[in-house]
Amino acid sequence: ERWLTSEEAAHLILTAWRHKDDNPFQRRTWRHIARFMLVARYMGSRAAVICGASIEPKRPAGKPWIDLTTGVFHGRPQGHRDTKKRRQTVRVPDPLLAHLRRWQRLGQRYAVEWRGKPVTRVSKGHAAVVYAAELGPDVTPHTWRHTVASWAMQRGADPGETAKFLAMSYETLI
Repeated sequence: ERWLTSEEAAHLILTAWRHKDDNPFQRRTWRHIARFMLVARYMGSRAAVICGASIEPKRPAGKPWIDLTTGVFHGRPQGHRDTKKRRQTVRVPDPLLAHLRRWQRLGQRYAVEWRGKPVTRVSKGHAAVVYAAELGPDVTPHTWRHTVASWAMQRGADPGETAKFLAMSYETLI
């Protein structure tokens, strides 16, 4: 049931974005984790859906994708069967859409990628960022989903609309 405060969320994203490796080139090797966190902070999708999401017009078949022209996130691609782990097809919030469009202009093809390839899992990198930010091990990639739901309810959002946006049942949200 853990969720992040806005200060914790900002601290995590900045920790990942600013991190430099201890090597002669001081590469910023956690930027892909920062991008995951940013997408998760707005969308509240499951980590696997975010990691597999393409942002390029020519997308791989059967994968989640984000249409940057219309601003729609297609978490469940056509032909993909429904499971208990629901996936949403919703409008992307404008601030996130601006980030995604900029990333695409910079050559990125997936919402979360490492060296041009989609990232399949962020759990180890996420745990490293959480440790560096001095937060507890109870903060996992799934915590972002709880965070989006909690923030929406705290703002007084309609529970039915929030449940639909997050692709979860009303009962689960409540």
